[in-house]
Amino acid sequence: MKLKNISLSMMAISSGLLIAGCQTADPKATKTGSGVETISIKSGQKFGYTFYKVNPDCSSAKVPTLKLISKPSHGTIVISQGYGHSAYAAGHPLSKCNSHRILMASVIYKAASGFVGTDTVTISGQVAGNDSYDYVTLRFNISK
Repeated sequence: MKLKNISLSMMAISSGLLIAGCQTADPKATKTGSGVETISIKSGQKFGYTFYKVNPDCSSAKVPTLKLISKPSHGTIVISQGYGHSAYAAGHPLSKCNSHRILMASVIYKAASGFVGTDTVTISGQVAGNDSYDYVTLRFNISK
């Protein structure tokens, strides 16, 4: 499984407690930031994305609460929270924190076996105490 880490300080995805009724299903209503990521994977393959923010003392900052806004048409998606390690590049001021376990949110997409084409998923995130939402669209180019 490919896994891509996203630092919240570098990408506008936010967090809070996951309560289905608290996030809008209309990305235009409260959008404060957005992004589109295009990912190439093979049919039947899994791809993971993690979202996190690390404090200067290497502790976990607020973890994003993620909500699925648009489901994939040709695959499955799982959103969860758990512990893992940050992946800051060497030389980044927080790269010293990569050995510390931190709380993070993750999205795991699995392309349907046998499907070839494009699949898209949109996810929103919110920071606890912040009433704005940020969105990311994951566009999967799926090949054999």
